[in-house]
Amino acid sequence: MKIILKSVLVLWVIVLIVGFMLPKEYEVSRSIIINADVASVHAYSEDLELWQQWQPWQDADPTVKIELGPITRGVGASQAWRGEGGDGELLFTQVQPNKGIDYDVWFNGKQDQAKGFLTYRAISNEETEVTWTMTGAVQTPIFGGYLALMMDNMVGPSFQLGLFKLRSLIETGQV
Repeated sequence: MKIILKSVLVLWVIVLIVGFMLPKEYEVSRSIIINADVASVHAYSEDLELWQQWQPWQDADPTVKIELGPITRGVGASQAWRGEGGDGELLFTQVQPNKGIDYDVWFNGKQDQAKGFLTYRAISNEETEVTWTMTGAVQTPIFGGYLALMMDNMVGPSFQLGLFKLRSLIETGQV
C-alpha cells in the first residue's frame, strides 16, 4: 500500500512540475478555399448580423443567446453571448476589406482574453483562402499549460465547421 501511495504522490508531483513548465500560450488556426472573390468573402465576414448564419457556436451550445452591440459592421462592431457553455464578448478592432478582420474576444466575464483574426488571401479573381485564427494564453494556475495544449483540439473543429458553413453560404449565393 505504501508503494502505491508513494507512486501516486510522485506522479502527482510530476504532473504539477510539468504543468508549471508548459507554455500557457496557444494558437488555433484553420483555413479553407472559397470559390469567390475577396469582396464577397468580406461582405459576409464584416457584419456580425451575418455571422449568425455561419458561426459554429449555436451548433455547439443550442442554449446560447447572442446580443449584438449597437454597431454590427466595421471597427467597433460587437456582440455578447451567454449559454450553458459560458459567456463572452467580441469586439472588432481592425477591419481591412482586402485583408480581413482582427477582433478581441473575452470569456468568462472578461477573465480570459484572446485575439482573433479572419484573414483573406486572393488565390485568383474567383478564389480566396480564408484563415480563422485565435491566439491567447490560459491563465489557470498549474493546469493552464495542459489546457493550452488542448486548445487546438477543442476550438479547431469549431473553426473548421464555421468556415465550411461560410463557404457554403457564399458559394450558393446566399450573400
